Amino acid sequence: MKHILLLASLLIASLSVSAQNAQHLSDYINTSLGVIDHRGNNCVIGPRTPYSSISPSPQTPKGSMDDYDPKEPIMGFGQLHVSGTGWSSYGHFLVSPQSGELHTLLADHLSPHSKDVTKAYYYATHLDRYNVDVELAPAHHSAMYQFSFNNNERGHVLLDAAQAIASDIATEMNGKVEHTAIVVDADAKLIKMELTYSGGWPAGPVTFHCVARYDADVEAWGTWKGAETFEGQNAISTDHDQTHAGAYISFNTKKNPVVRMKVAVSFVSAEHALKLMDKDIDHWNFQTVSDNARREWDNRLQCLRIKTASEDMKTIFYSSLFRVFTAISDRTADNRYAPDSQERSFWDDNYAYWDTFRSLYPLLMLVDQPTVSGNINTVIDIFKRDGAVYDGFVAGRSRNGDQGGNDIDHMLAEACLKDIPGVDWNDVYKIVKHNADNFRIGYKESTVSAYRTMNYIPERSMSCSQTLEFSYNDYSAALMAKKLGHTTDYRKYLKRSKN
Repeated sequence: MKHILLLASLLIASLSVSAQNAQHLSDYINTSLGVIDHRGNNCVIGPRTPYSSISPSPQTPKGSMDDYDPKEPIMGFGQLHVSGTGWSSYGHFLVSPQSGELHTLLADHLSPHSKDVTKAYYYATHLDRYNVDVELAPAHHSAMYQFSFNNNERGHVLLDAAQAIASDIATEMNGKVEHTAIVVDADAKLIKMELTYSGGWPAGPVTFHCVARYDADVEAWGTWKGAETFEGQNAISTDHDQTHAGAYISFNTKKNPVVRMKVAVSFVSAEHALKLMDKDIDHWNFQTVSDNARREWDNRLQCLRIKTASEDMKTIFYSSLFRVFTAISDRTADNRYAPDSQERSFWDDNYAYWDTFRSLYPLLMLVDQPTVSGNINTVIDIFKRDGAVYDGFVAGRSRNGDQGGNDIDHMLAEACLKDIPGVDWNDVYKIVKHNADNFRIGYKESTVSAYRTMNYIPERSMSCSQTLEFSYNDYSAALMAKKLGHTTDYRKYLKRSKN
């Protein structure tokens, strides 16, 4: 990976940029930045590895789109999240460690917290109500939790298959549980959960699978629904029922003061989640998981190194890079459209290109071209499968929404002009040409027709800005057409770009 020297004015005022041999650049990342202030920031506080599929993080009431408010008590830890969004997704598969009496209802098992540690490769907090220390280390598709129950007589870990940001935290998104299925295999120390959910960004239903494996002997186990527990019951399911359901395990914490749990999520199946877990973490050494994640971040951050006397500036800089390298998710090994293939790139959680074409992707074209080509190849597959590419997709689903034009065209054209390797540009041009000729995104077909016939959009919501964006789309299409030798298209789109 190239070392890139950036002008200070591009990033931080008065910051000189050069190569620097710093140890553990990852320790400059503080995942609480963008989370702990009071301006409505929606960054996720939990740890992640670069471009990971899983994103474990604490959840609280009133947590908004990132599901976390530092002033609120913790209800547990969800396994999937996205950062910085105005309309969220995920928050699924809550893990709630408890001591004393087991509580199943969300409102009943909240705990104040303290002693938070917020690193890219390690998260820790103390649940004050339960006197339980929670530690969390991430891998790509999996994560390991370590629960220290201290001097408690009895400990529990509750798993909630129905949890979601769109129905339990940011309820204005009106999310709905379509189906849950939970299976407990006490002999294998394994819990499987399935959820089909509608709401959040991917408005249509999406099915998720989660597996959890623990390392300690349990004294009791079972399933639960609402406020009822069913000790010894190994399966429970719901359909179109908004009552939460899940599984629980209980420990004698004098015998097991520390319990570890591995969790993995798949968009394919529970069996696939197990394969991903075993590939990610084939042991029970928590420190090794954290060290591996730290090493991944140290290697990833080598692409941009700064020289400054200010430790605060280093923290700001590398914490921002953490957001760059977790803005999208690499699910090549968990492609629900081709579950048996790991040869074709499958990048997810791209929402939305109207936000990322200006800054994220131009930066990635400098520091991480394989990620750019992987995302473009994913876009090609979406176009071949669906016949259209929208400016946002998450959880493997596109959403017909817009905040302007076809902003993905700018990213595709820029990558073509910069000769990003590993892409069939003839396939990409089919997308850009289709958008220019047939598919300028708008609220109504009349919007697009008016633009083509009148050269502007008549008075309506976003008429001025959308006319400008359509013209900008045409300019990007023209530049790409010229580079690829499509002279007629170049002249047509260039003329139209002057609208």
